[in-house]
Amino acid sequence: MNTLGIYISKEWFDVCLLHGTQRAATRFDNDLAGFAALRNWLVQQLDGVPPTQLHAAMEATGRYGEALATALVEWGYPVSIVNPARIKAYAASMGQQHKSDRSDAYVIADFCRRRTPRLWQPPTASHATLRAMVRHLDALQRMHTQERNRRQAGPLPSQVEQLIDAHLSFIQQQLAELQRQMADWVDDDPDLKQQHDLRCSIVGIGTLTAT
Repeated sequence: MNTLGIYISKEWFDVCLLHGTQRAATRFDNDLAGFAALRNWLVQQLDGVPPTQLHAAMEATGRYGEALATALVEWGYPVSIVNPARIKAYAASMGQQHKSDRSDAYVIADFCRRRTPRLWQPPTASHATLRAMVRHLDALQRMHTQERNRRQAGPLPSQVEQLIDAHLSFIQQQLAELQRQMADWVDDDPDLKQQHDLRCSIVGIGTLTAT
């Protein structure tokens, strides 16, 4: 099986293609134009090999890599998204000492060739919406903690205290409203509702953690 290792960063991604005994590596911009350039490059490199004969892999990097993974799946390429800890352990087993984006892409490609990680599928639209809600909830919670710490750090002018208190109140309202929307979203989707209730049946797992 031919493998493609992808090392994702915010602005670009490095790829390493292991094709038989050959290796090819390059870099593309992490945007739609870069995705299209990657597709053309793969067609040229593989020279008639069908997409199903290439297994692509990347580390789990949140939103930075998911758009590319989705595009690859839409083009017919099998894709795996791997826990970075597994890649790090594999690199250590190889004795990798000098790290770079290109060398990391090779490690991922070699890991994919030797370990054959399980395939990834893009989330459904309903799952993607819920995940976006959860991520925004996490951002609001961090913002609330920052403002609360600022309020408690020491004496502040009354004008600043009033502004912080108003902001904290607004964030709390946003948190309550977002959690209500999340609960409604889960209840209205049978698949999400089933998964949510199953997780809530585990001792110690509350509704927010399950979501």
